[in-house]
Amino acid sequence: MERKAILPAALILDLDDVMWHDGRDLRYIGQASRSEFPRHHVPEDYKIIDQLGRALNMKIICPICLGDWDKDNCLRGVVGVTHNPSGWNRKEEIDYELAEKFFEAAESSPYIDYCIHGLLHGLYDENGVRLNEKEYSRITEDRRVELLPDCELDKHLDLFQHIYDSWGFKKKIISFCPPCGFGFADKDDWGYVDRLSKNLYKRGIRYIIARWQRKIECSKLNSGVWYMEKNVKFGIPSDAPDVDPRYIREFAEEGEEVFGEVMGMHWANFLHYYPQNNLARLGDWIEYFQRQAEVFGIMLSRDIRFTGNQSIYRNNSKISYEDGRCIVDISDALALDFDDLGKEFYISFKNDSLPKSCEGGKMELYESKNNFKTYKITYENKIIKFSF
Repeated sequence: MERKAILPAALILDLDDVMWHDGRDLRYIGQASRSEFPRHHVPEDYKIIDQLGRALNMKIICPICLGDWDKDNCLRGVVGVTHNPSGWNRKEEIDYELAEKFFEAAESSPYIDYCIHGLLHGLYDENGVRLNEKEYSRITEDRRVELLPDCELDKHLDLFQHIYDSWGFKKKIISFCPPCGFGFADKDDWGYVDRLSKNLYKRGIRYIIARWQRKIECSKLNSGVWYMEKNVKFGIPSDAPDVDPRYIREFAEEGEEVFGEVMGMHWANFLHYYPQNNLARLGDWIEYFQRQAEVFGIMLSRDIRFTGNQSIYRNNSKISYEDGRCIVDISDALALDFDDLGKEFYISFKNDSLPKSCEGGKMELYESKNNFKTYKITYENKIIKFSF
């Protein structure tokens, strides 16, 4: 039976590894780099994020690495966080004039939404040898992933916060994206995510996005933090610069039953070797996202909170039909008792089945597409009934 109503997934773009200074891949000499880009970064590299977010009215999730910003040398002498624990000296290496331009470009844009990623995207031994690129986990000899002890987690996250505060960054961070996802972690071991979530919750984090379950869509509440999977169907290599959206697969297609919410990519995917050409594909990217928004079951998000809020209602509500009415039961969503949950959700109806009234909530037209309309519902009861 063709679906006439659906709570759409709120699609949001995630760009990992923002804020490195040196774009070159230095891992071949044992140093830290994840931009995988054959030139240094320039202030113009932030503009493509700002302009795309502005065109889509979307705050783009930007998991940031802050080790390069260590102007106080707080990483020096700390085991586990850097490739050069004894000789670490970013205080002398930073080009402060350039760094201030990076700071202004990132801070001034309302569409660059910071997300905790890490310091230098890795875990190192006492000699500075990189053990893995996950930063918050150890990989055992039998390839199991173990989360660091709480004291080690605190060390990494406290250092991140120190560097963030030392520059005067002001944006409130409410999301976390683990470097390289949760990788080989046991897909049934939600205790791994739960322990991490407890630490993050006390720091104001309410959302985790990651690749782990290898699914199109997967979400779960863990100790007050909402987990969302990066859509496994969509993936582009982290070292692929200047991606042309005209030749990549669609994030979602009409008629699909399962939709993801998080489109995981990397900063370098949007950058050109010649930075003056960074915006050359902007129009094509805008068209790409506008095309996804025409799929019944997809809407474009405004920010991570918008995506998470809709995800909770979408994945924990029931749609049924009775006496010619469409009934949405949001009891399970409200029972989660998530402290960042809003009182509104969104529902789309096909053009040949548009509701005329709504009982149990306030209904407002949010947007119109070619084949359907999406309504914003501010609920008043746990059961909302739509009449046609």
